[in-house]
Amino acid sequence: MEDLELALNRRLNLGEAFVKNVKQSRADLERQLVERDEEFERKICETTVRLQNGLGRLQTSAEDLQVKLLEQDIQQLESEANSIDSAYNTVDDQCQLFEDLLKIKLLKVKDNDLQFVMSDIDGSDPEQVFIFTLRPEENGSYTVFDQDPDLPNFKQLVDELNRSKDVGQFVRRVRRGWEQLQV
Repeated sequence: MEDLELALNRRLNLGEAFVKNVKQSRADLERQLVERDEEFERKICETTVRLQNGLGRLQTSAEDLQVKLLEQDIQQLESEANSIDSAYNTVDDQCQLFEDLLKIKLLKVKDNDLQFVMSDIDGSDPEQVFIFTLRPEENGSYTVFDQDPDLPNFKQLVDELNRSKDVGQFVRRVRRGWEQLQV
């Protein structure tokens, strides 16, 4: 019986040692699991911070790129504005030459109406002005009004203008008609 007791005690001691070992292994595994969870969370936080920093750099780069593109657009618009100013100056110079040589001024009076003011038609009074206003219509025709002085064939001249669409020829014919009235 003693042997049996000893064998039972040994088995009991072995069982207790085994349970103690299992408990210790379990505690070690739980500790390792907690450490791994903490390490995983730390890595996730580090990765999140790196991603946020990278995103911040990307946003900054995108903003810098947008600013550069806007600056290029501004430079292009300024260049185009300078070209337009140059073209307007050229047109202004040509209009002034046109006015000086032909004694005619073109004035935009309202909307798309263009008023022609001519002088140096009447030899006895070169400063006398002769006026008419031209309105381009949406359908491509022209309406002419406010002529002073009246020309007897003015309606025929306007009809010819609407057939030919040649404004230069119309202006020359009106001027000739006024010159003939003065003779």
